[in-house]
Amino acid sequence: MKGTCDDGAGATEVRVGLNSSSFRRVLVETEASLTASHIASFPVWCCTPGRDIQALREEIAPGGQKDYSHVPIRDEHGHIRLVVHRDDLVRKTGLACDHAREIGAGHKLEASTSLLETIGRLKLQGFLLVTSVESGQPDRVSGIINHADLQKLPVRLLLFARLSELEATLREIVAHSDWPSRKDCLNEKKYAESQRQRHRAETLPLEQLEQYLNITGLATVAHRLGRFKPPDGVIDGRLESLRVVRNHIAHGLDFGADDAANPAGTVHAVREAFDVVEWAIKAVVE
Repeated sequence: MKGTCDDGAGATEVRVGLNSSSFRRVLVETEASLTASHIASFPVWCCTPGRDIQALREEIAPGGQKDYSHVPIRDEHGHIRLVVHRDDLVRKTGLACDHAREIGAGHKLEASTSLLETIGRLKLQGFLLVTSVESGQPDRVSGIINHADLQKLPVRLLLFARLSELEATLREIVAHSDWPSRKDCLNEKKYAESQRQRHRAETLPLEQLEQYLNITGLATVAHRLGRFKPPDGVIDGRLESLRVVRNHIAHGLDFGADDAANPAGTVHAVREAFDVVEWAIKAVVE
């Protein structure tokens, strides 16, 4: 079976084994193999409690030698209990420990934590400290994850895997139906036919028109077939969000790019992307 590279203007065909169990096994194994360690920065860069604030502020300034939003403070016993946030250092003097925030249990997670769980945890925290036995430190902290790390390739790979499985399932559902003959699918049929003509594939059998439906069209047809039922009953607007996420990943655009001045915008955009994909996955009636 063929899949498509979905965008607002048309579709580009690629051949993949959507029906094979190996295809879905690869997706599941990809998701399971991605962990916090794949997006963390190692080793974690720390300062001492007695570090001068003015010198530290200049060092971690945006575009500076070390462009960090959070700097953990490691004490003389090798433990990190405090962190300095760059925004807290504006026009301040004194020592790092004088302007630090306490670290809670929620700020730490194991390097082996799944990437999906890590993203959920980061939504609740400004940063995460990654622990592992290889750290060599008494507190086992070896790395750090900031909101900016959600722009890294492993996050896109995880989201792409979930989108691919969703799209493959929807296309399989639609392919095994008589959707082109249904009156309530007339608009989707016309769209598919226009895309088929655009890509000069007029000889493709009529029953394979679903090759030219984008992810929104697939979900719409599946809904009319009774095979796509969102648990909250809401479809309007959500399918368009799904299409935007799909194209966002396909074209390699940064998450939250329109709100670059707000680091929290990145984690919010990433979490929303995963939320809409999870919403769609749950809506599929197997």
